[in-house]
Amino acid sequence: MTQSNKVVLFVVLAFITGIGIIVVLATGLVLYKFSRQHSDPPQQLSGKQETLEVTYIHWACACANYLDVKHFQDHPNEEVKDTDCFFIEPANANIVVPESFENEDYWDCNLRLTGQFYLDQGIPESYVSPTPETPERARVFRYEAFELVPKGK
Repeated sequence: MTQSNKVVLFVVLAFITGIGIIVVLATGLVLYKFSRQHSDPPQQLSGKQETLEVTYIHWACACANYLDVKHFQDHPNEEVKDTDCFFIEPANANIVVPESFENEDYWDCNLRLTGQFYLDQGIPESYVSPTPETPERARVFRYEAFELVPKGK
Protein backbone atom coordinates (compact mmCIF):
# COMPACT_ATOMS: atom_id res chain seq x y z
CA MET A 1 0.00 0.00 0.00
CA THR A 2 1.46 3.33 -1.01
CA GLN A 3 1.76 6.32 1.27
CA SER A 4 -0.97 8.22 -0.59
CA ASN A 5 -3.36 5.23 -0.28
CA LYS A 6 -2.71 5.14 3.46
CA VAL A 7 -3.53 8.83 3.76
CA VAL A 8 -6.75 8.40 1.77
CA LEU A 9 -7.73 5.39 3.89
CA PHE A 10 -7.01 7.35 7.08
CA VAL A 11 -9.13 10.31 5.90
CA VAL A 12 -12.03 8.04 4.89
CA LEU A 13 -11.93 6.18 8.24
CA ALA A 14 -11.74 9.47 10.17
CA PHE A 15 -14.71 10.81 8.21
CA ILE A 16 -16.79 7.67 8.80
CA THR A 17 -15.88 7.74 12.51
CA GLY A 18 -16.86 11.41 12.74
CA ILE A 19 -20.21 10.77 11.07
CA GLY A 20 -20.79 7.81 13.41
CA ILE A 21 -20.12 9.97 16.47
CA ILE A 22 -22.51 12.66 15.22
CA VAL A 23 -25.24 10.06 14.58
CA VAL A 24 -24.79 8.54 18.06
CA LEU A 25 -24.89 11.97 19.74
CA ALA A 26 -27.94 13.07 17.76
CA THR A 27 -29.75 9.82 18.53
CA GLY A 28 -28.94 10.18 22.22
CA LEU A 29 -30.24 13.75 22.26
CA VAL A 30 -33.49 12.77 20.54
CA LEU A 31 -34.01 9.81 22.88
CA TYR A 32 -33.33 12.00 25.92
CA LYS A 33 -35.72 14.70 24.77
CA PHE A 34 -38.59 12.43 23.74
CA SER A 35 -38.33 9.55 26.19
CA ARG A 36 -38.23 11.44 29.47
CA GLN A 37 -39.60 9.60 32.41
CA HIS A 38 -42.84 10.94 33.87
CA SER A 39 -40.69 11.92 36.79
CA ASP A 40 -38.49 14.83 35.75
CA PRO A 41 -38.63 16.74 39.02
CA PRO A 42 -37.59 20.34 39.51
CA GLN A 43 -34.72 20.92 41.91
CA GLN A 44 -34.65 24.35 43.56
CA LEU A 45 -37.41 25.92 45.65
CA SER A 46 -37.95 29.67 45.49
CA GLY A 47 -37.80 30.22 49.26
CA LYS A 48 -40.92 32.44 49.01
CA GLN A 49 -43.83 31.04 51.05
CA GLU A 50 -47.20 31.63 49.34
CA THR A 51 -50.85 30.78 49.86
CA LEU A 52 -52.75 30.14 46.64
CA GLU A 53 -56.32 29.23 45.88
CA VAL A 54 -56.28 26.91 42.89
CA THR A 55 -58.77 25.11 40.73
CA TYR A 56 -58.35 21.93 38.73
CA ILE A 57 -58.53 22.23 34.93
CA HIS A 58 -59.73 19.10 33.15
CA TRP A 59 -57.44 18.96 30.12
CA ALA A 60 -57.67 15.97 27.80
CA CYS A 61 -53.94 15.37 28.01
CA ALA A 62 -51.08 14.56 30.32
CA CYS A 63 -50.21 18.08 31.44
CA ALA A 64 -50.18 20.53 34.31
CA ASN A 65 -53.77 20.86 35.58
CA TYR A 66 -53.84 23.45 38.37
CA LEU A 67 -54.55 27.14 37.92
CA ASP A 68 -54.48 29.99 40.43
CA VAL A 69 -58.04 31.38 40.57
CA LYS A 70 -56.56 34.91 40.47
CA HIS A 71 -55.93 34.20 36.78
CA PHE A 72 -59.67 34.65 36.15
CA GLN A 73 -59.62 38.04 37.92
CA ASP A 74 -56.44 39.20 36.18
CA HIS A 75 -57.51 37.95 32.71
CA PRO A 76 -61.34 37.85 32.70
CA ASN A 77 -61.69 37.79 28.91
CA GLU A 78 -58.80 35.47 28.19
CA GLU A 79 -59.10 31.76 27.56
CA VAL A 80 -56.98 29.61 29.88
CA LYS A 81 -53.88 28.20 28.17
CA ASP A 82 -51.97 25.12 29.24
CA THR A 83 -48.96 27.36 29.95
CA ASP A 84 -51.01 29.17 32.63
CA CYS A 85 -51.28 25.94 34.62
CA PHE A 86 -48.86 24.22 36.96
CA PHE A 87 -48.37 20.93 38.75
CA ILE A 88 -48.73 20.53 42.50
CA GLU A 89 -46.61 18.31 44.71
CA PRO A 90 -46.98 17.43 48.40
CA ALA A 91 -44.03 18.21 50.66
CA ASN A 92 -44.57 14.80 52.26
CA ALA A 93 -46.79 11.74 51.89
CA ASN A 94 -49.00 12.72 54.85
CA ILE A 95 -50.60 15.72 53.13
CA VAL A 96 -51.74 14.38 49.78
CA VAL A 97 -54.80 15.96 48.15
CA PRO A 98 -57.47 13.25 47.69
CA GLU A 99 -57.47 11.80 44.17
CA SER A 100 -61.21 12.37 44.09
CA PHE A 101 -60.56 16.15 44.03
CA GLU A 102 -59.71 15.78 40.36
CA ASN A 103 -63.12 14.41 39.43
CA GLU A 104 -66.70 15.55 39.92
CA ASP A 105 -66.71 14.86 43.69
CA TYR A 106 -65.23 18.32 44.33
CA TRP A 107 -66.24 20.45 41.33
CA ASP A 108 -67.78 22.89 43.78
CA CYS A 109 -64.46 23.31 45.65
CA ASN A 110 -61.06 24.84 45.14
CA LEU A 111 -57.86 24.05 46.97
CA ARG A 112 -56.12 26.52 49.23
CA LEU A 113 -52.44 25.57 49.18
CA THR A 114 -49.59 26.88 51.31
CA GLY A 115 -46.09 26.29 50.01
CA GLN A 116 -43.69 27.56 47.39
CA PHE A 117 -42.94 27.29 43.69
CA TYR A 118 -39.79 25.72 42.39
CA LEU A 119 -37.56 28.08 40.42
CA ASP A 120 -37.16 25.56 37.61
CA GLN A 121 -39.83 23.68 35.71
CA GLY A 122 -40.33 19.94 35.85
CA ILE A 123 -42.69 17.03 36.35
CA PRO A 124 -43.25 16.06 39.99
CA GLU A 125 -42.45 12.53 41.08
CA SER A 126 -45.97 12.30 42.50
CA TYR A 127 -47.62 13.10 39.13
CA VAL A 128 -49.89 10.33 37.83
CA SER A 129 -50.60 10.68 34.14
CA PRO A 130 -54.17 10.12 32.93
CA THR A 131 -52.81 9.06 29.52
CA PRO A 132 -49.74 7.22 28.24
CA GLU A 133 -48.26 10.57 27.08
CA THR A 134 -45.26 12.10 28.79
CA PRO A 135 -46.28 15.55 30.03
CA GLU A 136 -44.39 18.70 29.18
CA ARG A 137 -42.35 20.30 31.93
CA ALA A 138 -44.19 23.08 33.74
CA ARG A 139 -44.02 25.14 36.92
CA VAL A 140 -44.44 23.10 40.10
CA PHE A 141 -45.92 24.28 43.40
CA ARG A 142 -44.80 22.27 46.43
CA TYR A 143 -47.44 22.52 49.13
CA GLU A 144 -47.00 21.95 52.84
CA ALA A 145 -50.69 22.32 53.71
CA PHE A 146 -53.99 22.31 51.87
CA GLU A 147 -57.66 22.76 52.55
CA LEU A 148 -60.75 22.35 50.41
CA VAL A 149 -62.68 25.61 50.12
CA PRO A 150 -66.08 26.16 48.47
CA LYS A 151 -65.75 28.03 45.16
CA GLY A 152 -66.49 31.73 45.39
CA LYS A 153 -65.80 32.09 49.12
